[in-house]
Amino acid sequence: MKYSIAKLPIKSSKSNARRSYDTRRTCYDVNCIETGCTKIDQMIQCMYDIVSNYTNRVEIIYDAPTDILDLTVKLNGNIQYKFEFHLTVDNDKLGYNIKVDNINWTKVVKDAKLFNPHIAAQGDTLTVADTNHAELKLLVNAVKRHYSKYNLCKHYESMVNPACATIEHEIDDAVLINMIDKHANDITLKRVKAFCKKYSIKAMAEIRCTTVNMRRLSTEINTCKLSDGNFIVCVEVVASYKKDDFHRRDCPCFYITYYINNKTGKITWLFSDDKMNANWWYSNTIHNSDDKVKLDIEIEQVGDWKLDKKATSYDDWFAKFALVEYVNDEVVKLIANIKAERGL
Repeated sequence: MKYSIAKLPIKSSKSNARRSYDTRRTCYDVNCIETGCTKIDQMIQCMYDIVSNYTNRVEIIYDAPTDILDLTVKLNGNIQYKFEFHLTVDNDKLGYNIKVDNINWTKVVKDAKLFNPHIAAQGDTLTVADTNHAELKLLVNAVKRHYSKYNLCKHYESMVNPACATIEHEIDDAVLINMIDKHANDITLKRVKAFCKKYSIKAMAEIRCTTVNMRRLSTEINTCKLSDGNFIVCVEVVASYKKDDFHRRDCPCFYITYYINNKTGKITWLFSDDKMNANWWYSNTIHNSDDKVKLDIEIEQVGDWKLDKKATSYDDWFAKFALVEYVNDEVVKLIANIKAERGL
């Protein structure tokens, strides 16, 4: 297929299609769930909070094309208990069906109706027309007790069909990979240079690396499939400032989201500024010394700026970095003047 990337970014995600989610991949954080549906995000977070502890491993897979939410709790590689929610998304309502062979839902329905009347059971299938999460703990406890009767060892999964469709889709088109790689590098470098111009930063900007889903771009792209059949790719780009061959300072990572139309090959994109990692520090301490003069300056606050605090936005980071660079240049001049006056 012939792909083409739009020249200009979209202002926001124009597709309201839901996105798949998988905690088995290291790039996913259960505290940063983004399926495109707030109700599903909240349910995933709530279920994780109920079942997780310091000893077990929780695997959560949401398959957007089928609206299946699969949750498995493991201990030492063995399954302790698992759920397969078949979700129904209807405007502001989120419902689901869950089927567990040979389970009795009678007590769960009876107790849950006190807090959520939209619950019923038929045989071993539990139906919740509109969840308010009140029934989830009852459901978890019932499923946990039920599965305690069985031995679902680490070999069990290889003997049965997967409960949930895989959300991974690998694209091995070298042309597409190179296209996204080059585009991500170019637009990020252009943006960093714009920050340089805006804040009069003298250091030279460069791109250190580009990663897709926290993995170095190599022979394939791992994407999430959207519920409308298209794909989404999350790219992370690391830029840095280079003052000379020995001194380089990394900038905060930039995150770019690409939406690939699987039928037309058209790709739209946007910078995901809300994903900026606030842990990126700018250096607020100036170290400038040679064999004659040693000078350290720590900048704590300038006006309303508190430079010993983490940046909250890209603008905040680059503006403060520019100030530190300016002070550093002035320190170099000061050292030169001291040495000239003292005849050093």
